[in-house]
Amino acid sequence: MLFRSAVAGRARRQRRSGWAFGLNAFLGLAVFTLTIALASVVDVRASAVASADPTGDPASPLTISDVSVVLGNIQGPGIHVGATQRTLIAAFAASPLWHASDSQCLADVVGTINWDGTASWVGQRAGHVETLTGDPSSMSAYIAGPGTYCQLGQYVSADGGATWNAGPLPGSPAASPTWLAFDPARTHTLLAYSAGTLYTSPDSGTKWTARQSGVEPVAFDSTGRLVGWTSGRLLESSDDGASWQETGPGPVDRPATAGATSSGAFIGTPDGLWWYPLTAAPSRVQSGSVFSIATLGDDALVLGADSAGRPWLGTTNNSNAGISLASLPPELAALQISGGSVAVNDSGAVVAFSGSASAIAFVTFVY
Repeated sequence: MLFRSAVAGRARRQRRSGWAFGLNAFLGLAVFTLTIALASVVDVRASAVASADPTGDPASPLTISDVSVVLGNIQGPGIHVGATQRTLIAAFAASPLWHASDSQCLADVVGTINWDGTASWVGQRAGHVETLTGDPSSMSAYIAGPGTYCQLGQYVSADGGATWNAGPLPGSPAASPTWLAFDPARTHTLLAYSAGTLYTSPDSGTKWTARQSGVEPVAFDSTGRLVGWTSGRLLESSDDGASWQETGPGPVDRPATAGATSSGAFIGTPDGLWWYPLTAAPSRVQSGSVFSIATLGDDALVLGADSAGRPWLGTTNNSNAGISLASLPPELAALQISGGSVAVNDSGAVVAFSGSASAIAFVTFVY
């Protein structure tokens, strides 16, 4: 009995020892595998963040790699987008889906879109948006439009659109500016144009100075060169509109939208996208209505529609005579739009497809 007990005890100890060894080996393998997996995740995330880092540049000529829907089935056309140095911002009109009531001048829904296309619509309200713009060299953003109680006013953000502070608009209290843009070469410098007056703010829209201007500003290039328009002529300014020099012919009618590069300007009209170089005659790049142009260096992202109102989205370059059109998801391609807007930074772009049914999309580029 004692012999059998000793043998049985030794066997139990050997089984326990073998089980412990197996467990330790399994745990070691599991820890090793988990470590490799975590390292891979960190590497993937680091690579993804690096590839979408707003301080890095996408490939040029600008090439769209993907277009995805951020939010669809929006009621009505009231969508606006903007871009700061590191954030993309979108705003759309309130509806019963997002608010308990649909009363006049109810604050719009404003949110930010991350570099991976995820959106956050939780944030401080910023009135009813008529114009939205962001600073390409800081986190400042600016909204003009009626407030919650229908007073016209401004809303300024210093954190890329997460929070907003209210204040008075420059100029007439009865109308929002018809044009707004930050100077890419002068951080926090914001320009606004309304009814023959050009307003300049050195602090993202808190304080303003005014000067009369017979030239309407239409777009900045990435170096801070400001392109202006009068009927039949294009002009440029290197001092935020304090002085102007004519660069050549321009459209007779006021451009619907424009984007400036170092060697000319892309002009959007109801009959197409036109390229106005500084040293040659203008040429049409793409037919159809053009609603919005956003430039990134010497590249441009353009939103338009064909004669049936079906949207197209493409990229072009000041050295490229054509446009490269992106493949749109079916839910965007099927829309019938009457307007829209685009905003771009190094991490991607946000696009508003505006019509009776509207959508917000996120665009990534090739890096």
